[in-house]
Amino acid sequence: MCEFEIGSRNYKKYQKILSKHVKKHTMKARVNSNIKTIEVIKDLENNL
Repeated sequence: MCEFEIGSRNYKKYQKILSKHVKKHTMKARVNSNIKTIEVIKDLENNL
């Protein structure tokens, strides 16, 4: 792990990259959970 001075160019650059990565990860998790709920609802409808 490396350290950056707060406010330096590298700090801003890596902060941007990390925030993008985190957003992508949360979106992926949200989509997966939505797919699971849809599958559960379909299973319930088929059982009725």
